[in-house]
Amino acid sequence: MNREEYTAKVVKSEDWYWGWIVEVPGTICQQKTLDQLEQFHKECIQFVQELNREKIIDTKDIQISYDHISEEEADQWLASF
Repeated sequence: MNREEYTAKVVKSEDWYWGWIVEVPGTICQQKTLDQLEQFHKECIQFVQELNREKIIDTKDIQISYDHISEEEADQWLASF
């Protein structure tokens, strides 16, 4: 079994969680729960792998570590684009 590990930055803003996978550009997502956000991120990673014609792995083999950051830190990151 190949396990792939990723890092996500996540912010809780009012009733929503939103975040992105650091290693995979374009994976900014927003969901009501952290569990939903994690599942959506895993599906995004699978999709990017498919687009890149990489070997696609099962979502159970994707490990994501979430770093909770402040809204101010997220604003700084977004402003860098």
